[in-house]
Amino acid sequence: MSYIDDFINSVKDGAIASMKAHGVLASITIAQAILESNWGNSTLAKESKNLFGIKAIGEWRGAKKSYATYEYYNGKKTLINDFFRVYNSIAESIEDHALFLVNNSRYKQYGFFSAKDYIGQANALQEAGYATAPTYAQSLINLIKQHGLDKYDVVKANSFIKLDGGGYASYNGGAPGVNLIIREYSTDIVRVFAWVDSDKGASWAFDLVPPNSNYTVLKKNTSKVITARNGGYSFSKGANYKITVKGYNKDGQVISENQIIIKVPLE
Repeated sequence: MSYIDDFINSVKDGAIASMKAHGVLASITIAQAILESNWGNSTLAKESKNLFGIKAIGEWRGAKKSYATYEYYNGKKTLINDFFRVYNSIAESIEDHALFLVNNSRYKQYGFFSAKDYIGQANALQEAGYATAPTYAQSLINLIKQHGLDKYDVVKANSFIKLDGGGYASYNGGAPGVNLIIREYSTDIVRVFAWVDSDKGASWAFDLVPPNSNYTVLKKNTSKVITARNGGYSFSKGANYKITVKGYNKDGQVISENQIIIKVPLE
């Protein structure tokens, strides 16, 4: 996995949560984090967990620290020093980024929250003066297109997977199996993948139209048993395993995610 994937994965869940809570598209949050923090490598990001270059202005009463930064004055790039907000975590930075936009009326005035897509929100950010760089909006749009970040904008609040499971009596020569049951799912889900977090070799796959024998038909109460993993190493009796499940739409985008803890029986 590359540093690009690592960084996107580190902020995407917070970006999706921010989108659901505040209306800032996840693609915009991720693209701004990339651009403002140089993929998390800026001194501001490393020292102060500030991914978005938000200055210690307005109603901010938290910690702050001075950093060198570039601003454009009359089209000329100029190096200055200014105070920026200091956070305790990346999650805190992402949440404050959304609140910064929500609580500054100019973003609503310039149509940021009424924009229908990431292009509209990117242009509204520039028009409202989030940054002084004349190509700021286009830079965000280019990042979103290049890395397919708009796929994170399609997470639907009504998408769901209801699941159950347990270490049922599926022993084979003393090797306990784990049985996952998909109880119910939303109609926009066409494929489900599930795996044991501690062992990616133990996995399930379900599909409405199975492409091959590695898949099981996705329907209510669909289940599949695994009795061995990684070349024969079996699940441990009495052990707990965390199962992660993701549901995908017809375009291959993740639109639902859930987890379950399964305890394998002793007998």
